[in-house]
Amino acid sequence: MSLSLLATAVCGVLAWFLLPDAPRAPAASGTAQRRLLRGTDPVLHSMSVVLRRPLVWAQAAVIVCAYSAFKGLDNYSLYALQVLGMDEVEAARLTAWAASFRRLNSPAASCLNSCARSSRTT
Repeated sequence: MSLSLLATAVCGVLAWFLLPDAPRAPAASGTAQRRLLRGTDPVLHSMSVVLRRPLVWAQAAVIVCAYSAFKGLDNYSLYALQVLGMDEVEAARLTAWAASFRRLNSPAASCLNSCARSSRTT
């Protein structure tokens, strides 16, 4: 687990330094924006703008919940083995079924998201 955490951190640092900044669109009120950006790194300013949006935090919560559910799948076979009294083959079958069920529900959740038009941020 610590190796994947390290790999993720390295990728994040590389993306931070190697990806170019997006070109800025001209602002309607140039004086106010210049005053706001004076002495501020454009990347840090953009981050502060993004972090103030509640939708970003809601999306982050969904990602954390999905990742937690995915990692919880690792414990199904252990639970089935120790608590439910299944043998190793039955426990592995249960875990494989649960993983397959998740794969079937992901497209359904995506379709539901598209129908609800929750991807609109404006």
